[in-house]
Amino acid sequence: MAKPFILGIVGYTGVGKSECFEAFHNKEPGKWVRLDFTDRLKTDLRALTIGVGADVYDRDDYEKLRSLIAAWGTAARSFDPRYLIDQVMMDIRKMRREERTENVVITDVRYKAEAEVIVENGGGVVYLERHGVDPWDDEEGVNIEYIRRMYPHMPVVKNYGNLDELAAEIYKVMASLRSSIETYRQIYKRSES
Repeated sequence: MAKPFILGIVGYTGVGKSECFEAFHNKEPGKWVRLDFTDRLKTDLRALTIGVGADVYDRDDYEKLRSLIAAWGTAARSFDPRYLIDQVMMDIRKMRREERTENVVITDVRYKAEAEVIVENGGGVVYLERHGVDPWDDEEGVNIEYIRRMYPHMPVVKNYGNLDELAAEIYKVMASLRSSIETYRQIYKRSES
């Protein structure tokens, strides 16, 4: 049985990374699972935010809580750099043990170690951009530009706001990535310099 394909979406806050999953789900319901490195942060903070009447899983509240979530992510990574990565990889290993066949889209790849773990596990990363969307903060800008330098041949997909077009573009990239995964992994292998 084939392992699920892991696709990481790299891009600034607001470019439509979550829309990628929505586009996949609309095109092939049940064939895609969305994982997110920040889900663990949301779980960690949910009890705290519910106490003030906010819910990290509500889109409007999430926007208001974004600074808190980002700060918790920075703090958690300072104690354990793999804190968020290990949860996502545990979910992927569980899928493989259960012989599930859904593909995985990780909708929030923003750090070098996150991109590396996707590639090291046979997946691929794609850079998503949208006109007029800049980094949310300096840290996001620096980290994503580092990933782009680390993977200079990473495919770039432009999001024009249409889910069908977005899905079509990502599927073209996916077909290419899947047909040549070993070549892809060699191209994107981490440079030691």
